[in-house]
Amino acid sequence: MDPVTQVIQKVQSSLEPCGRNINDFRPCKDIWTYWDSPPLPDVPAAVVNSFTASRTSSKADLSGLAGQLEKVVLRAKLLLQREEQLLQDVRRRTESLAGQVGEREKAHALDTTRAELINWIETELSKASGDAESDNATNDRTDAQAQPDTAKIDENLTVIKHKYSRYIDARKTLLSLVSHETQPVLKPGVEATGSPKIEAPSPAPTAHLLIPYLEKLLAVSREQKGMIAQKSHINIVLSKQAGETKQALDHLAEESQLLPRHPMPGAGRPKSGFGEDFASAMAEKPSTTDCVKPWVFAADAAKISTLEIVAERIEEGQVALEGSMAALQEVDQLLGQGAKEPEGESGDTTEEDIWLTQESANKPGARRHAQQKTEPAAQPGDPWSAIDGKLGLIGHDDRI
Repeated sequence: MDPVTQVIQKVQSSLEPCGRNINDFRPCKDIWTYWDSPPLPDVPAAVVNSFTASRTSSKADLSGLAGQLEKVVLRAKLLLQREEQLLQDVRRRTESLAGQVGEREKAHALDTTRAELINWIETELSKASGDAESDNATNDRTDAQAQPDTAKIDENLTVIKHKYSRYIDARKTLLSLVSHETQPVLKPGVEATGSPKIEAPSPAPTAHLLIPYLEKLLAVSREQKGMIAQKSHINIVLSKQAGETKQALDHLAEESQLLPRHPMPGAGRPKSGFGEDFASAMAEKPSTTDCVKPWVFAADAAKISTLEIVAERIEEGQVALEGSMAALQEVDQLLGQGAKEPEGESGDTTEEDIWLTQESANKPGARRHAQQKTEPAAQPGDPWSAIDGKLGLIGHDDRI
């Protein structure tokens, strides 16, 4: 027989005494013991606790650890800035002693700084680990068993260690560059004949030559930073002033009577539809010049209209003046008055009349001659010339 069929028959024979009732089935333990198979191992409690803990407190733990790491990084940055300031102070103090310090003292100083930095790193790491353990204990006791969180912490700590090691290396190179003395390169002179050859001096490193340029670059960067800050301040002040000016112009435009009388050609144009509304909404805010243009146009239009009105009034006055002059001429003709003589001639006649009157006072015979000269002469265009004005004085001269 086939072994598979044998196994099936054996299973069927073992299940026959159980019956068809579900409650009469044998438990799983009896079946496994019947087949001589070892029981399944129990699930460790640590795994179960880790599953439950990871579901409940994974998000909170990650956020807390991220905050702690940010604190550590900020603390390291602050310490770095403080160390840089201390380095600058020490450099200023030891500028005069730079040439007197030997290589052994420098090596000893570097070793001591290295030991101090290692001790500081160890203390900071212990503090960080202690803070993390205390926070994890207060939040949940089972967080210590979570493998992913500890792995992330270890990764972040390794990154911090790597960054700090790079910082230490950079600091060492900086100290070596500062403490390095420039050695002038001497040009080889003319060697005497028969003298032994002198080896050429090794070229001095050129890294220290970059220090003045770096200082100049720092000064230029500070100047540019100040210029940028000043430019931003000026822009803020100008924008604020422009806003106040625009607000004042809008207020004056609401109360003005000049703008409605003389509007710009395209200001009161009716909107065609949604397209122009959307375009006007998406357009930029009008500038101060755009707000001033209607006032300039209205002032020019008002000036032109005022000049036109003044010109019309002047023309009307000239017409009225010509009419009044014509009326006065007609009145003069009716009164028999002719054109006036020039002032020079009238002055001469008055002087002659004065002398004539004085002579006539002395001579009675000349009085009649003077009176005859002073009589008005008849003008050809006078309507009263036809009337003789001497009718009432007939024989008057004979009596005199």
